[in-house]
Amino acid sequence: MDQDPSYRPKLFHSSGLLIGTEKEFPPANNILKKCRSVSAAQQIGLFAPKMSKGVWRKRD
Repeated sequence: MDQDPSYRPKLFHSSGLLIGTEKEFPPANNILKKCRSVSAAQQIGLFAPKMSKGVWRKRD
Protein backbone atom coordinates (compact mmCIF):
# COMPACT_ATOMS: atom_id res chain seq x y z
CA MET A 1 0.00 0.00 0.00
CA ASP A 2 1.45 3.28 -1.09
CA GLN A 3 -0.61 5.55 1.15
CA ASP A 4 0.79 7.51 4.03
CA PRO A 5 1.35 5.13 6.98
CA SER A 6 -1.37 6.85 9.01
CA TYR A 7 -3.97 5.78 6.37
CA ARG A 8 -2.85 2.14 6.08
CA PRO A 9 -4.61 -0.68 7.91
CA LYS A 10 -2.72 -1.84 10.98
CA LEU A 11 -1.87 -5.46 11.69
CA PHE A 12 -1.05 -6.80 15.13
CA HIS A 13 0.52 -10.02 16.34
CA SER A 14 -2.14 -12.23 17.94
CA SER A 15 0.01 -14.98 19.43
CA GLY A 16 3.45 -15.66 20.81
CA LEU A 17 5.80 -13.31 22.60
CA LEU A 18 4.95 -10.36 20.34
CA ILE A 19 1.20 -10.46 21.05
CA GLY A 20 -0.35 -7.00 20.79
CA THR A 21 2.58 -5.38 18.99
CA GLU A 22 2.19 -3.95 15.50
CA LYS A 23 3.16 -6.21 12.61
CA GLU A 24 4.83 -5.01 9.38
CA PHE A 25 2.30 -4.68 6.55
CA PRO A 26 3.15 -7.20 3.79
CA PRO A 27 4.30 -5.90 0.38
CA ALA A 28 2.24 -6.33 -2.79
CA ASN A 29 2.30 -9.91 -4.08
CA ASN A 30 1.09 -9.21 -7.63
CA ILE A 31 3.24 -6.46 -9.12
CA LEU A 32 1.50 -6.45 -12.54
CA LYS A 33 -1.91 -5.92 -10.95
CA LYS A 34 -0.52 -3.11 -8.79
CA CYS A 35 1.08 -1.38 -11.80
CA ARG A 36 -2.18 -1.65 -13.76
CA SER A 37 -4.11 -0.18 -10.83
CA VAL A 38 -1.68 2.72 -10.40
CA SER A 39 -1.76 3.44 -14.13
CA ALA A 40 -5.58 3.47 -14.20
CA ALA A 41 -5.73 5.75 -11.15
CA GLN A 42 -3.35 8.20 -12.83
CA GLN A 43 -5.31 8.25 -16.10
CA ILE A 44 -8.95 8.36 -14.94
CA GLY A 45 -8.70 8.92 -11.21
CA LEU A 46 -9.46 6.55 -8.39
CA PHE A 47 -13.10 6.11 -9.41
CA ALA A 48 -14.18 6.22 -13.06
CA PRO A 49 -16.79 8.89 -13.85
CA LYS A 50 -20.32 7.60 -14.41
CA MET A 51 -22.18 8.54 -17.57
CA SER A 52 -25.57 10.11 -17.09
CA LYS A 53 -28.47 7.84 -17.99
CA GLY A 54 -30.00 8.12 -21.42
CA VAL A 55 -27.13 9.90 -23.19
CA TRP A 56 -26.81 7.21 -25.85
CA ARG A 57 -30.56 6.61 -26.16
CA LYS A 58 -31.45 10.18 -26.97
CA ARG A 59 -33.30 10.38 -30.29
CA ASP A 60 -34.54 13.43 -32.15
